[in-house]
Amino acid sequence: MTAPIAARLFACAWFAASLGAAAAALPADAALDQRVQALQGESLQLERELRGLEDELLYPSGTGIAVFVSADLGPAIELDDVSLSLDGQVVASHGYTALERRSLRRGAIQRLYGGSIGTGKHALAVTLVGHGPGGVGFKRDARFEFAKEGAPRGVELHLKDGGSAPEIEVKVWP
Repeated sequence: MTAPIAARLFACAWFAASLGAAAAALPADAALDQRVQALQGESLQLERELRGLEDELLYPSGTGIAVFVSADLGPAIELDDVSLSLDGQVVASHGYTALERRSLRRGAIQRLYGGSIGTGKHALAVTLVGHGPGGVGFKRDARFEFAKEGAPRGVELHLKDGGSAPEIEVKVWP
């Protein structure tokens, strides 16, 4: 009789020790999980800071330029494509969908280009392609010069109804 009792006591002691070990392991696992989550949070924060520093390095605030397109066109003029060159280099091109044309017609302003340029005089060349009244195609080229100083600069290309093709009016924002 003592052997079965001893076996039962041994089993109970082993079970209790296992429970104690499992209970002791739980706080360690929870602490490890918390530490991993904290490291993930720190990693995400460092990534955000790194992206911000990268943007500041690539696009310093004093060299920033943004070019926007707005339109005041009649229903007969459909803009298909716009291409933008800055100092002789093509920097942006966009083909318009029917939804984007409708949005421009309703007063939307599209950001066509955002980048960084040095101070001084710069040349901006724009090419518009589309079709006017009766489906007659048009291609309109225009070239403008502007001075870039230390502050960020915005340039709006405002397309106005010119009968068979749009006219381009440039507005330079300080």
